[in-house]
Amino acid sequence: MLDEWNADPLNDTEYELLPAGSFTVTSATGATVNGNSWTFNFAAKELDRNISVILDKSMLDLSKQYAFGLQISNTTVGEPSIGLGNSIVSILIKNDYDGVYNLTGDMVDAAVAEISGMFDVDYHLVTTGANTVIGWDPNVYEDNYIPIWSGTAASGYGAYCPIFTFDPNTNKITSVVNSWGQPASNGRYAAIDPSGVNEWDPVTRDIQVKFFMYQPSSVPLPNPRVTFDWVMEYKGARP
Repeated sequence: MLDEWNADPLNDTEYELLPAGSFTVTSATGATVNGNSWTFNFAAKELDRNISVILDKSMLDLSKQYAFGLQISNTTVGEPSIGLGNSIVSILIKNDYDGVYNLTGDMVDAAVAEISGMFDVDYHLVTTGANTVIGWDPNVYEDNYIPIWSGTAASGYGAYCPIFTFDPNTNKITSVVNSWGQPASNGRYAAIDPSGVNEWDPVTRDIQVKFFMYQPSSVPLPNPRVTFDWVMEYKGARP
C-alpha cells in the first residue's frame, strides 16, 4: 500500500514502513487484539473507535517520514464506505522544539504601516524533521501562517510561514526559510537575522529568534519588507 501511495505523483511522499520492533499495539477500545489486527463490535449508530500504538523513538530516524497501511479486511454487516476500506496512517515523531508557545515580541512592516504583530497569543511549532519545525497559526487560519493585525482586522501574510532549523549541538537556530517556497509564488522568502539571539533554551524550552520576510516587489532589495523579533515561551506539548 505504501509503495503504491508513494508512486502516485499527486501524493508527493516518500513514506517508509515502520521498522519491525519499533512499535507495539497496546489497546483498542472495545476490541479483540491479535498481533497487528483488531476485531471491533460496533453498536448501532456508533461511528468510531480508538486504536493505541506505542512507538520506540530510539529505533526511528526523525528525519524520515514513516507510515503504515490500515485495511478493513472483513465486515459481517454491510461494506466499508467508498475509499475508506484502505487508509495510510502517517507518523511523525515530535522533536525537542515541537510544542505550543506563547508568542510575544515585535515586528515592523516597511511597506504597510498599519500592519502590526498579533502578540501574546498561542503559536505552534510542528516537527518536520529531526531538527526542523514549521510554524502553525491556531488563532486565525488554523494553517501554516503568521497571524497579524491589519489595522484592527485579523489577517496574515499569504504564502509565508517560517521553517526553523536548529543545531542540536549548540541549540542555535541556523536558518529560517519560507515553507511556501524560497521564493513563494508571490515573491516572498525568509532569512534569519544574524543580529538576533536565535537560540532554543534546553532548560526552559523557550525560543528567541529574529528573521526577515523579503518581498522585492514591495520593498526593493537589499532591504527586507518585514522584520520579526520573536520570543516564544514554551507552554507545553501540542495535543
